[in-house]
Amino acid sequence: MRTKTTTGSARQLRTALIAAPLLLAVAACGGIDPDTETADGSEDTGGQEGAASGEAITTGWGPSNGQWYLYGAQSMSIVAEASGLDITVRESAGSEENAIRMDRGELDVGMLDANGADEALGEDHDLTTLFPLSVVVWQMVVGEDTDIQTLEDLDGAAFNPGPVGGASAMVTVEVFEEGLGLDVDWFEATAPDAQSAYQGRQIEGFALRGAGVQADGAVLEVDSARPVRLLSFTEEQMDAAVEVNPDLSPATIPASTYDTEEDILAIGYWGVVVGASVDFDEDQAYQMTKSFWEELDTIGEQLPQVEGMTPEDAVNEALMPLHPGAVRYYEEMGIDVPDEIKVQG
Repeated sequence: MRTKTTTGSARQLRTALIAAPLLLAVAACGGIDPDTETADGSEDTGGQEGAASGEAITTGWGPSNGQWYLYGAQSMSIVAEASGLDITVRESAGSEENAIRMDRGELDVGMLDANGADEALGEDHDLTTLFPLSVVVWQMVVGEDTDIQTLEDLDGAAFNPGPVGGASAMVTVEVFEEGLGLDVDWFEATAPDAQSAYQGRQIEGFALRGAGVQADGAVLEVDSARPVRLLSFTEEQMDAAVEVNPDLSPATIPASTYDTEEDILAIGYWGVVVGASVDFDEDQAYQMTKSFWEELDTIGEQLPQVEGMTPEDAVNEALMPLHPGAVRYYEEMGIDVPDEIKVQG
């Protein structure tokens, strides 16, 4: 049993050293296998065929300098230790790349955003869910030096809805335009460029979708250069948001998170999951799902966004079908899994 991390360049390796304590936990389970992609960029030989025959299960997450890659390294280390499975953690551009590569059989398992998977492959795809990874929450950030106090005040303002081309930006635009009727001056940019534009006072603010309701490092970083104000939805605005996108649900960012005067009401959803192709080996899918839930307390010590999640959430909040191996585990737990979220045929 071992868990390995893989990166694609020396620059990414240097960035990953920021999380050295986390990566040491992964290295202790076996380090980088010579048959997987290494720092020189050679190809990983994992994939569904290898995993089904007992070789490494290849999992895809996000960029090596981002939170999802670090979450993947930590959680998969714990799952590998508990299950005895051989799991490889590798970086990617994120959910949409993971979806495409799982669909091609180049990854076995990966971090998925349900909306991102649909965007990459169309709604009629064969990807499934093992277990949820996080409630994701949109944080609406504006400068304290602006007159913007409410979401309505964003009408006409220069505002970044999220990373250009990303699923989170699409949801922001949909909610603001169709739900709230706002005419925002959208600033299209990558997340780093949007944050630079905010710090340079080119825009009034930006939307950031993060994992869970804990403080996000990007918000804290820009706050040090240009203090931020977080905007809260009203109950009526939340109802309007959910009406235009039923996958959304209310999420509360506690006042203690950013030392705000009151809790922040935000939009969120359970769309970030650990998913797999329907062809992923059923026994391995079962073992990964079982080990994740049995080790949830340990995982929660490192990944606060999973705290409070239950197996019932995986079933009740499912936005994609559950993998047959996951269904087996949930039914063993006495949970009724509706036919409509089981793989058909």
